[in-house]
Formats: sequence, C-alpha cells, structure tokens
Amino acid sequence: METLQTRPAVSDWSIDFDHFDPQWTRDPYPIWNDLRQRCPVATSQRFEDGAYFPTRYDDIREIACTIAVKLLEAVVVLDACGHVVIHEGVVRAWARADFRG
Repeated sequence: METLQTRPAVSDWSIDFDHFDPQWTRDPYPIWNDLRQRCPVATSQRFEDGAYFPTRYDDIREIACTIAVKLLEAVVVLDACGHVVIHEGVVRAWARADFRG
C-alpha cells in the first residue's frame, strides 16, 4: 500500500502534480507561479480518477461560472454518506416561482 512516505517524487508538476508532496506542502507558491507561466491546467494520474489543477485566475473564473450555470439546472447536494443527490424538480419549481415579491 502506498503511503505519503513511499509516494514517488514529482518529476514534472504540469503532468504529475501531487499536493501531498513535501515541496508542495512546504511552499506551493513557486510551483504555482511556474505552472501559470507554462501550463494553464496541470494534470495528475496519481489520484483515483485523475485530477486537474487550473492555475490562472481567468481560467478558474470561467470554470466556476460554467459550473454555477450547470448547477442552476439541478440542485446538487451531498447526502449523509457523501453521495451526490440531484434534485431537478426543485429547480423546476424555483424557475416557475415569482420571486419579485
């Protein structure tokens, strides 16, 4: 079983970032600055489903706005076990409601 002590060292932060790496946890800012210059979205397969790390403000803002628009289509919540539950009917009811008072 892999532990934090046995994880392989990062060789290229743009394609193999690891936020558990001692260099990252000690001082991530030089890594982030480097990534902003050469890689708008870093990736890693170290995690079960892969991971993406957007590095630039404008990209992060666009991603956040896109997700916000998608969330308006369905209310997404986590249940007590951490499972995603989507309540589309609630959103349709909100869309029909008149909130102007």
